[in-house]
Amino acid sequence: MPVGGNLSANEATVLTQAARVGAGIALQPTYLAGPLIRSGELVRLLPDWQPPDLTIWGVYLSRQHVPATLRTLLDFLVQRFQGQPHWDSGIGA
Repeated sequence: MPVGGNLSANEATVLTQAARVGAGIALQPTYLAGPLIRSGELVRLLPDWQPPDLTIWGVYLSRQHVPATLRTLLDFLVQRFQGQPHWDSGIGA
């Protein structure tokens, strides 16, 4: 759906603060908008809708002879990004 307006930005903080002061609506990451939602400064619109998940890829040369430091990093990333992020708690995400 085409949307018109006189504010355009490609920086999340600017768009979040613009929405906070009533300049319109913005699709923002919950780590940024969550504190404002919890405080009541922002309201979630369409709470049942979720944007597509983003995927992170680890690209490395070979699965054979993976250095221990790389294996440790990959294991850490898998564990870190599992489940619901802590910043989503309390906002109904």
